[in-house]
Amino acid sequence: MKSIKNYFKNMDKTLKFESNIDSNLEFKFNIYRPKVEGVIFTTFVLIIPFFLLLLISLILKPNAYNTDEKNNSIVALRSVLLLSSQILSATIGAYILYKRDNQLFLKTSIFGVFAFIILPFAIVIIIISIINLISNNEILTGFSSLIIQGVVEVGIAYLMLKKAINLKLRIKKTLQKNKKELLFLTFVIGWLMLIISMLSTLLITQKTSNQESLENLLHNSSKIVVVFYLILLFAFTVVIAPFVEEIVIRDGIFTACGNKWFGFVVSSLCFAMIHVFNDGDIQNIWIYLLPGIVLSATFIYTKGNVTYTWLIHALSNFISFILIVARLIS
Repeated sequence: MKSIKNYFKNMDKTLKFESNIDSNLEFKFNIYRPKVEGVIFTTFVLIIPFFLLLLISLILKPNAYNTDEKNNSIVALRSVLLLSSQILSATIGAYILYKRDNQLFLKTSIFGVFAFIILPFAIVIIIISIINLISNNEILTGFSSLIIQGVVEVGIAYLMLKKAINLKLRIKKTLQKNKKELLFLTFVIGWLMLIISMLSTLLITQKTSNQESLENLLHNSSKIVVVFYLILLFAFTVVIAPFVEEIVIRDGIFTACGNKWFGFVVSSLCFAMIHVFNDGDIQNIWIYLLPGIVLSATFIYTKGNVTYTWLIHALSNFISFILIVARLIS
């Protein structure tokens, strides 16, 4: 036991997160003013959407007395209203912050937060509406949503890496020079997140909307469809989503808030909210809140280095994906 303690004690001395990164590349927590731009950002990205999430979820709530068809219509209407309200709120917030300082808005990762909220969902709503007019096919809708969202998010990530000051260089230098630190934290915190998620699922009384949608699609489809969908799911949940979500929710939101602890709260809540917002699955928000807290704490601990949270997030999603496949096979 003593040798284990000494090992971690010595490791803590040798693993100096960001120590190999040039000081001019370090993340700046105080670019924006928390009491001005931070409040504006939080109001339109978190507070207003969360209030609308509560309101719409309470008003449009499926119940056992309705027919399945009516409940499905309620769920569909709720999703459209939630997404539309989120897009509208984010658009107003983006406009206000852009008008205040358009140069800073475009040169920091904050623009990526608004692009992440507005573009994928707006395009998905339009495309899916067209598909549903032609053919009300759940499998086609599922495939289309995943592909569209993935393609748009890749585009957003590309723009953020190109435009946001030092973001690309910070990630590149960390991958080159901080390999030991990356491996250590990714392994330890990645498994911690998985354990938290597994414990959370044991405590819930019902499945999340994401779980139900995925299981319905996988169990009611042919083997070929399942294989193709799993390939898409892997690409999105393991490769694309962790990277995009981290540069948006950690790098972007911490930048916008202008204070590390303010950013900690807002980014943790936003991480949880984006996973339940589409379906109004608010009763399960805490399942996503706990991993969000872990990732935000890691971001602060590593001095704002999104490379760590990206790889931790990716590992956690990869293990979850393996468990999904294992359940299908068994």
